Amino acid sequence: MLATSPAAFGQQGFFRPGYLVLATAPADTLRGEVDLYRAGRTQAQVQFRSQPQGPARTYDLSEVRATGDESGLRYRRCEVPRGDTKVLAMLQVLVAGPASLYQDPTGKLPATFYLDKPGQAPMPLKREQFVQVLQTTFADCPTATTTVAYMGRYLYAASELRRYVVNYNRCRYPRATVQSAYIAPIKEQVRWGAQVGVARLSIYYPYTDREEPTTGPLTPTFGLLTTLPLTNHLAFNTGFTHSSFRSADTFARPVIGTDYIRTYRYQTKGSVVRWPLAVRVTLRRPETVWRPYVQGGIQMSYILGSRLRMQTSYPDPNTPLRSVSITESMNGLGRGLHGEAGLLFRYRQALLGAGFRAESTNGYPVRGRSYLNDFDQLTFALTYYR
Repeated sequence: MLATSPAAFGQQGFFRPGYLVLATAPADTLRGEVDLYRAGRTQAQVQFRSQPQGPARTYDLSEVRATGDESGLRYRRCEVPRGDTKVLAMLQVLVAGPASLYQDPTGKLPATFYLDKPGQAPMPLKREQFVQVLQTTFADCPTATTTVAYMGRYLYAASELRRYVVNYNRCRYPRATVQSAYIAPIKEQVRWGAQVGVARLSIYYPYTDREEPTTGPLTPTFGLLTTLPLTNHLAFNTGFTHSSFRSADTFARPVIGTDYIRTYRYQTKGSVVRWPLAVRVTLRRPETVWRPYVQGGIQMSYILGSRLRMQTSYPDPNTPLRSVSITESMNGLGRGLHGEAGLLFRYRQALLGAGFRAESTNGYPVRGRSYLNDFDQLTFALTYYR
């Protein structure tokens, strides 16, 4: 059986017992030690030596028809379409049989996977059209299209495509020899992300005796995040986010016991650093392109460089009361809750995320702890995870 493992992909300058099938006549098979690192990562080249510790020779694409080593890693030279022409490429063999499945290990070809049948050249399986290609290819074995799909849907992943092709070979060519590389299903991994977005902050001033918050304009926000998976659908999400804020509010109110009107003006600016700790639930399997998610948890926040300016004035110039202007600062820690919902989009090895996050933070001190302001924030952010 063919086999694929991380170790087989990460061996730089590491020779293993293997073989090399020459492309030139006669198509001899050379046996010795091969190093397949270049064939799988950088360019279509294979290093071969006939004896351990002996001199090595580099074979390029024009000289090699097929190669493999004892780990089960196999490559085959194939002619594949690129635009209006065809090019030679060294493809990794995932399934070898009457119907064979290949993968481009370099990521430089138009498609990630290729499929062939007897008498046919490898055809590309691009993500946006692979279902139609599979259904057309498997049309001569109807059960293949009804038994291999997961919940009636095909998934664009090496482990799933391998299963489809193996089942088709068993159905259409039951006596043929089929070799199949074991490929573990995709599992969630620890990811680091960078985030940018816009946020709108609402501030509740308790000393104004008003229930309505003061809402500022949209301001930029950014962050560094990490996701620590527990399962393929459950993970911890944490990191740091930074957002700036500013607001201005003016309102008038009569002075109790007089005929005078007092005008209040509040101007606030600053920035907030938050440390969220959330549990994320992601729907659908990791192989799928679009995956909705929801998350919720607690957070700690710290205000940086804040200024709170409070002014009172009187429109009647004959008012005997004095106008007052006070500048304070908000500082210290706030605590709160947050919730988020959005979508994750798989792009090659990365994840792109887009989501809305609602945050509520209580207890920012003003004048020591004479007053405590509360913040609500709504954020739309884009995240890039690796």
